Amino acid sequence: MDSTARSNLGEYLPAFAAGDEPFLVYHSFPGDGSVRRESFSRGEFLTLARKAAGCLRAHGCTRGDRVLHALGRNHYADLAYRLAATMLGTVPVTVNWQADDVAQVLYKIAATEPKLILTDQTFAPDILAACPAELPRVFVENLMNEPELDPGSDLFDPDPEQTRIIIFTSGTTGRPKGVQLPYRSYAANRATFEALLDIHPEDRLALLIVNPLHHTNSTALTDWALRRPGTRIHLVERYSTPYWRILAGVAGENHTRIVAPTVSRHFDFLAELRDGGKLPLPLDRLKAAMGRIDFLIGSAPVGPTTVRRLQEFAGHIPTVRFGSTETCLQVLGIPRQLDEAGRLACFERGWNHLWQGEPLCGYYIGRPTPPFTACRIVQAIEPGQPGFLADQAEGQPGYLVTRGDNLMSGYVGDPAATAAVLPQGWYTGLRDVAFRLRNPQDGDWDY
Repeated sequence: MDSTARSNLGEYLPAFAAGDEPFLVYHSFPGDGSVRRESFSRGEFLTLARKAAGCLRAHGCTRGDRVLHALGRNHYADLAYRLAATMLGTVPVTVNWQADDVAQVLYKIAATEPKLILTDQTFAPDILAACPAELPRVFVENLMNEPELDPGSDLFDPDPEQTRIIIFTSGTTGRPKGVQLPYRSYAANRATFEALLDIHPEDRLALLIVNPLHHTNSTALTDWALRRPGTRIHLVERYSTPYWRILAGVAGENHTRIVAPTVSRHFDFLAELRDGGKLPLPLDRLKAAMGRIDFLIGSAPVGPTTVRRLQEFAGHIPTVRFGSTETCLQVLGIPRQLDEAGRLACFERGWNHLWQGEPLCGYYIGRPTPPFTACRIVQAIEPGQPGFLADQAEGQPGYLVTRGDNLMSGYVGDPAATAAVLPQGWYTGLRDVAFRLRNPQDGDWDY
């Protein structure tokens, strides 16, 4: 063991102390129309993670080495290898199985220089075949057969600035950048979500994960679960119609809180199923289940249609979250202390807002979560421009900037790009135009 290493007990292992407690249910689709369930207790999952760590070590992976996670679906072994990374200090690098082509994957390999490719039988074979032959491939379906890392070799609680994971941006504004997210970011992420969602230590929390694990969304939520005792994960292989039946089943279990990260499109799909008479369960049962769940909606603006659909199907206003890969997912969100009428009023003020007589039609994205995240609306974000990082007036549109321990440590191999988006400690790379309004109910700022 490295003489500078510290005990890992302060980070992830406490969540697995109660080995007999249920931890993860994996919902997959064999292809015959059924849903397969595989369940793991905390002790069983920790054994899987130690097998994953044993596999990584057998391939020579040590602290700081990158491992390319090139899977074609959500899989429980992906999470086991992510927990294993906390034991060895290795760094997962995600591949977008929905969008990355051969050129993108080869670019990610060149940028991060991984020591190993972690993959599965559903990943695109043409992309895998194009990867450098000297890079070993490990298929997650073989995890049960891997050698188990000795429990005494759980190495260290890494430096807060050590990279936890690398997630590439989508590249919509240029070439994708590899975002290095340190352990610090994920510690802040946990604290932020527990404050935003009013989660208490005694809460029996369940997370229903259907968004792809290669995104910052599911990465942040599952890392939270890997850190938090008493949390249960329901991991769904991919979005499909049976998701809504799975959701109803989770709602019927003994949880005090259930959080389901989603996007607005999921509720468009739901409305289409309802209108086409193709719901996988009775509507009244679905509505009762949805009423128990906190739907954490992000990725795109939440407008009147999505709000109305949540009111119709779940009987409550959604919890909107806003952020980016560089911010470890979370920047702003709708706080739970606002009641239903107060939340709806926030949406309506945004939709109806005028600036100098012109409608802005803003979509409510919530509030920062002090002391973990802070935000401002500024006139300009380019150094040297008039109004650089100068605050705008209430209601006046400007650029949204943020800071906090949630921020990335930097872009892989690109210190210039890192410095360009972090002037004076403020992250300016969101490039979203926003405004803020004083809330008449409690006097706080709504963005």
